[in-house]
Amino acid sequence: MKKPLLIFLFIMICFTSCAVKPAEPGLNFSERIIANYRDMRIYADIVSNKHNILTLRLKSPDSMRGLTYYYKDKKFRMYYRNMKVKAEDNYLPDNAFAQCIYNALKHINCGEYEMKSADNSSAEYYGSCESGKFSFSTNASTGKITEIKIISRNLDVKFK
Repeated sequence: MKKPLLIFLFIMICFTSCAVKPAEPGLNFSERIIANYRDMRIYADIVSNKHNILTLRLKSPDSMRGLTYYYKDKKFRMYYRNMKVKAEDNYLPDNAFAQCIYNALKHINCGEYEMKSADNSSAEYYGSCESGKFSFSTNASTGKITEIKIISRNLDVKFK
């Protein structure tokens, strides 16, 4: 009677220890992104941290080079050439490029997402934010976010 119980416990321990548990998504980063948003390709630098502080500085297209979005607490700032805007964090509509990214990261930071799948190299998650349903991928071992998508907004952001 003890032998089947020991075999069962051995099998359970093997399967439990073999389960893939990816690293938590990392929100402290400074990255380059390439985004497809509607019919535009946007190159930008993004800096984020787990305190919901986000800076997004556009590099191209040339007509928007230097446009910078900054979110901190409930404050929003936007800079472009000699123009400066200060407002609340919901100043931009939820379908605006920067607002979509901010909304998704804010919900990721709060843990408002579910795991879809994971293997040894990547993990995929999904959730919902003010901009719509989103999905994101991470490197399974580091937690580094590699992609965010909001299909309803035609937004696909790849982190480099």
